[in-house]
Amino acid sequence: MTTKIRMFGKNILNSSKLLKVMSIILATCMLISLTACGSASQQDAQPTSQYATVNPVGDVPEDPAGEPDDGYWHEEEPSSTEEPSTNEEPAINPPTGTYTYNVYGYTISMDVDLNKYIYDNDGSQWFDLIPMIYDLGWAGADTYTVADWNDHDTVAATWFTYHSGDMTTRIDLGMYNEEQVTGTNGYQFRSINVRYLNGSNSSYYPNPETINTDSMCYFGKHYSDCEYRLSGQGWYASYEDIVMIAYTFWAASENPGNNPYTPVFGTSGSYVTSSTSQAVEYSFP
Repeated sequence: MTTKIRMFGKNILNSSKLLKVMSIILATCMLISLTACGSASQQDAQPTSQYATVNPVGDVPEDPAGEPDDGYWHEEEPSSTEEPSTNEEPAINPPTGTYTYNVYGYTISMDVDLNKYIYDNDGSQWFDLIPMIYDLGWAGADTYTVADWNDHDTVAATWFTYHSGDMTTRIDLGMYNEEQVTGTNGYQFRSINVRYLNGSNSSYYPNPETINTDSMCYFGKHYSDCEYRLSGQGWYASYEDIVMIAYTFWAASENPGNNPYTPVFGTSGSYVTSSTSQAVEYSFP
């Protein structure tokens, strides 16, 4: 009897230990389950940012927060919608010719061979200005087209015209008259004015565009550089002067109605002294 009681008590003790172990195991499982649920819930609540690398419909997704900052400085890309600068001049290609010359740091070309019109007379260099102008299709004083050295009027003109349809281009040449070039009996060439006129001698362009404006070119005194004498007027000029004169007459007849200087010297360059909708004024050395 006593032995049975001891065995029963031992069984109860063993059962109690088993229940205690099972309780610990069950509690541990419940704790792990609750922790996992809590972690998943926190992850679901975290905000996420997604940046599309491919956009099949062509629309860029809005991202008010911008690209994530990686801590490094990046040069900004220019915006594709940026407005072009209004200060930039339109790209205008000047007429080109066979012969190339350099003046004031610029390169110009024209279909005029200056050597054809330069000659020596008693040790002096002359430039056959009037024949060159007539060869390009201009009329002296709107009348003469052939140089006759026995007829003073045909070679003494200081203004010339070129007709293209209903437009007349007029070019006036001027000189300094304050004093004669040292050691000579002549004056220095001074200016070129280009105007576009209609039949009534009014401006052909009442509201001209940038390239269709009159122009006034003035050249500084440079007596020591006046190596050439101009036939007809007898004025003196430098080599760059005769290049500019020849280029003006050639370009104005080659491209009627377009300012010959704008494609080369612009309307706001270093040689521009004023620029309006009516005229551009240049000042050269």
